[in-house]
Amino acid sequence: EARLDWHHYFGADINANTVLWSMTYLSPPFHFLANTTAPHLPFEDQNLDFIYAMSILTHIDAISFAWLYEFARVLKPGAHALVTIIDHESCDVMESKMGLSNRKDLEDSDPLALFKQLENREINMLSLSPNKVGGLTFFSIPFLLDKISHLFELVDRQFGFMTSQHGLLLRRR
Repeated sequence: EARLDWHHYFGADINANTVLWSMTYLSPPFHFLANTTAPHLPFEDQNLDFIYAMSILTHIDAISFAWLYEFARVLKPGAHALVTIIDHESCDVMESKMGLSNRKDLEDSDPLALFKQLENREINMLSLSPNKVGGLTFFSIPFLLDKISHLFELVDRQFGFMTSQHGLLLRRR
């Protein structure tokens, strides 16, 4: 039996059913909580060693930077966060696998033209179907890193997380 008692592991999700399933099948040793899209984690300042945030920033737009500030608040100095984002490199993969330009909720926009603007850095952040479940938020990586450079330094970045996302390994300053 694996022993994890020298660390505590927490998971959070806005989907209560996911949290309930996780509590039923993965606890102990893991602990789970339901949260909202509002950026608040129930941990003291500088309390966590690592944050694993897959496909979080991809689905929140106006508050994505607030979540990054919240991650910085709860991480110890020198601790790491692994977050994923979608950017212009994601566009081709998403179009070929998901038919993104055919989504009915995007009828009033031309996603492919917007993706080209993102790739050319004419725009730095793009939200498709903002404030809706399933909405997508794209970032220019240089823009994102510049805006959080006082909080984090980039340790590594890899494309291909969750098929079409960039994984960014960040270290808390």
